This record gives sequence, structure tokens and C-alpha cells, in this order.
Amino acid sequence: MRALIAERVVVVASPLLLAELAQVLRRPKFARYVDDRARREFVERIQRLAAIVDDPTDLPSATRDPKDDYLVALARREEVDAMVSGDRDLLDADIERPAVWTPREFADRFAGA
Repeated sequence: MRALIAERVVVVASPLLLAELAQVLRRPKFARYVDDRARREFVERIQRLAAIVDDPTDLPSATRDPKDDYLVALARREEVDAMVSGDRDLLDADIERPAVWTPREFADRFAGA
């Protein structure tokens, strides 16, 4: 988040991605870290700081999980340098463009930002 606020990175998001983020953060495994208010504020902050673009419509198959193909299509259309995800379907997909970084890899690259 510091790298985003310091404008060292640009986050690209779409309405579908923001909805997915809100849904994922409501999962029980996140309950021990943040409450509903904090989750809502986080999504709102991302929405304010990110470059919001239209959802992609052309979704060529890129992963073993068709639900993730929109992320690859979005990232390619917007010509991002990397996607950040812990999703094994994306990490194992052997996607050449853009790179797929784990959250740890992203944090390591922007430590101190």
C-alpha cells in the first residue's frame, strides 16, 4: 500500500476485480486479521487510488481456471508489468506476459516504498 500511495506503483483494477476483492476479503480466513469496516475501507482505498478501467470482454484461455482468464486479459490489455496473486492457477500457468508475482515477491521488490 505504501508503494501505491508513494506513486511507485500503479494498480489497475476493473469493476469485476474490485467486486472479487470485496468478496474474497469476506472469507473467514481473513476475519482474524480485519473486521468488516477495515475490509470495506481497504476496498474503497484501492478504488480511490487505482486506475479503474473497463472489464475485458475478450477472454482467451490462459489458465486452468477459466474464472481467472479475465485477470490475464485485463493485465495484457492494460500492458501491466506484473500481476500480484497468491492464486496457484495464475502462479502455475506459465504466463510469459505479464509476469505473475506472489505478494511476497511484490513486497520484496518494493520494500521501504
